[in-house]
Amino acid sequence: MFGSQVNPEAGTVLAELDTVLQRLNTLVLDAHSDSEVLALWRELEHRRRTLAPIDHALIAQLQTRNVPHTLGERSMTTLARSVLRAGIGAAKARVVAAEALGPRRTLLGEPLEPVYPVLAAAQAAGQVSEPAARLIVHTIEQLPDAVRAEVDRDLEHTLTKQAGELDLDQLRTLTRHVTALLDPDGLLTQETQRQRQREVTLAIRPDGSGRLSGNCTAELTEWLRTVFDTLAKPKPAADGGKDPRTAPQRRHDALLEALKLTARAPPCQAVLRHPGAPGHR
Repeated sequence: MFGSQVNPEAGTVLAELDTVLQRLNTLVLDAHSDSEVLALWRELEHRRRTLAPIDHALIAQLQTRNVPHTLGERSMTTLARSVLRAGIGAAKARVVAAEALGPRRTLLGEPLEPVYPVLAAAQAAGQVSEPAARLIVHTIEQLPDAVRAEVDRDLEHTLTKQAGELDLDQLRTLTRHVTALLDPDGLLTQETQRQRQREVTLAIRPDGSGRLSGNCTAELTEWLRTVFDTLAKPKPAADGGKDPRTAPQRRHDALLEALKLTARAPPCQAVLRHPGAPGHR
């Protein structure tokens, strides 16, 4: 499905990189002082961070060429999952990062700067880690549209600068304070904002089980509460004893029961059986 050889020029560069990495792997660290080992560790991390922009550029190229569609993939995320053998969450995170921090082009093919150019430049310089960059992008993009339009550039500058000085936990604390400061009236809880942020992700494990996560609108939350209140109540065990299930397990079973009941309803059965229905297997 995927090509097995890279461009000759890129192959030469990769061979040079392999040589450098091999030399790094064979360094005799016992001959280094404590401060020299710490300095090498810091410098290696600095260079590790500069790999992210290369990833962004590759993803941008593939998206511009519409390669996912050409190869029959549903999206760039599923292509990343296949090529990189990554989990769906990790694949999505890399695609989202590339869209925010990678190169862009107009419909006429003219180059555009990244959506967040200051943050992208700092990452390319090795000053900001991938998790910190993702946190900064998420912090800005979760703000209400009106607020973001006014502060996005200033906030990008400020958080990028702080990311070069704080560790990830400290930066996360700062972003929470910033969000609270910019959202004193609770605008993030408005229905329109929640509607824009709604999402459900189902990560499938190799054994067929999965992990469900996401952000629910008020309507979906109310329906879930109704299902849980109705179907997740404790039930006596077979021997008449206490229900051995935990509350989270009861909610899991309640959701499963509700889906089965829905699937048995005639209108839903017609959709599930129709070969052209979305998601039909």
